[in-house]
Amino acid sequence: MPKLYQKLKPGECVYGISKKSKLLALKWKDKRDVFMLSSIHKHKMKIINTPRKTTSKPNSILDYNNNMGLVDKSDMMMSFNGTVRKSVKWYKKFFFHLLDMTVLNSGIIFSGLKKEKLKLPDFRMKLIQQILENHGTPKTARAQNVSLNNPLRLSARHFPTLIESAGNKKPSQKKCHVHSNTMLGTRSRKDTRYECKDCGKALCLDPCFKDYHCKKKY
Repeated sequence: MPKLYQKLKPGECVYGISKKSKLLALKWKDKRDVFMLSSIHKHKMKIINTPRKTTSKPNSILDYNNNMGLVDKSDMMMSFNGTVRKSVKWYKKFFFHLLDMTVLNSGIIFSGLKKEKLKLPDFRMKLIQQILENHGTPKTARAQNVSLNNPLRLSARHFPTLIESAGNKKPSQKKCHVHSNTMLGTRSRKDTRYECKDCGKALCLDPCFKDYHCKKKY
């Protein structure tokens, strides 16, 4: 690599070309120093006339600006709600940058396949909810306010228990969650003395308890 340590004025450029691989390495001064490494360009400057001033730019910089706009756009989209945080370990920051890029690319693919334009923050929230539903625990699901159709109820061993009564009163009753929130029939109110403590839902013994823990849509 050539030593491009020189201090440059705006518009000035220094460069070097490797003998074996014919790589072009250059340093060009805009508002800040810009470095470029290219295997397809030869060093050539082009005069750019603007209403404010006339400047000269390397052709490799011009090609980059014309063809790599999506890279800058993706960086902008990730910067709005990225997960990168300051860290002493460089590889942690690099890992979270790759994670953000993966989420962005998967969101673009999802929108293309579903023909539904879903904003990146909304896609990220749905992704978080699905990860919690499939790999979390009931405690973390309740803490993150995961939807009522949480599939965690389908993957664990749950048992019905009597709803505890207060003092010497008659056994307590609550409205059945399935009867009140069903998506397959007419909703109605039906009281029950049984509940699933793990899910925190009051459920009739038959068939609501089974339906709630065996069907994603009940």
